[in-house]
Amino acid sequence: MKTVIYLDVLIIINLIIAYFMLLCVKIITNDQSSRKRLFLGGVCAALSSLIILAPTIPLSLQILYKISTGVCIVFVAFKWTSKIILLKKILWYLIFNFLLAGFIIFYTININANTTQVNNLSVYYNISPLTLLSCVMAVYLFMKLLVLLFGTPKKERIYKFTIHIKDIDIKVNTLWDTGFRLQDYITQKPVILVSIKHLADNELIGLVRKYFNDLDLPLESGYSFRLMMIKTANGESLLPSITAQEITLISDFRTVKAYGFTVAFTEIELENGYNALTGTSFINSFGI
Repeated sequence: MKTVIYLDVLIIINLIIAYFMLLCVKIITNDQSSRKRLFLGGVCAALSSLIILAPTIPLSLQILYKISTGVCIVFVAFKWTSKIILLKKILWYLIFNFLLAGFIIFYTININANTTQVNNLSVYYNISPLTLLSCVMAVYLFMKLLVLLFGTPKKERIYKFTIHIKDIDIKVNTLWDTGFRLQDYITQKPVILVSIKHLADNELIGLVRKYFNDLDLPLESGYSFRLMMIKTANGESLLPSITAQEITLISDFRTVKAYGFTVAFTEIELENGYNALTGTSFINSFGI
C-alpha cells in the first residue's frame, strides 16, 4: 500500500532533521561555522529529499546522488578548512543520520509498526512529526553525552614566529601539534617543520627549492645544511635542515626569543592557514 506524502511536511521535517544533525556535527567537531550556514545546509538536505517523489532511477545513480548530495550538504553548512576535516564532518554527519535511523527503526518495530515508503534510497517513515522530532532529540542528547564524556577537539593554536638565519628572516604561522615530537638527533632539541610552498623567494629558500628539484644538497652555499630523516604517515623522507641563529615568538603581549633550534623544510603544503608545524617541547621553550 502506497503512503501519502505531503510535500510541505516532507520539506519542513527534513529541514529540521538536517539542521539538528549538522548542529551535532558542529558541536562534536568544535566547528565555528554560523547557525545560518547550518540552516542553508538544512535547506539543501530538505530539497535533496524530494528525490523520493521522483521516478525510480538505476541503483548506481541512486548511490551517486546520495554521496554527492551528502557532500554538498556538509560543504554548504561548514566553512572550508581542508579535505581531511571536510571528510571527518561528512563521516560524523553520516554517523548521526544512521543513529537517527536506528532510533526510528527501534520505534517502528517495538512500538508502532507503521508502513514506510522507500524510493531512490530515500526512506519516508509513516510516523507522527512529534515522534520523529523526539528521535532527533534523542540523537542530539546522545551527542551531548559523548561531548560530556570525551570532550570536543581543542581549537587549533597557531603562533607567529620569525626565524633568523644569517641575514634572512622567515615569517611563519606555526601550528602547535601535540602529536608532533620530532627532535634533532644531533642537538637533541625539538624541530620546527616549515613548508616552502608559499614562502617568498630569497637566497635560502631558493637553495631549498633547488634541493627538492635536483635532490642536491647545497653544501658549499655558505649555509650549514644537512639532511634529516622525517617519518610521516606517508613514509620516511630526507628533508634539508639548518640550525637557526634565533627564533622569535611574536604576539600581542610579548616578544620571546630562543636560540639554536633546528628548522627542517618540506615542499608539502600545510593546510588550515599555517605554513609551519611544531610540537609541545618547542612551544614550551618560549614559556607558553
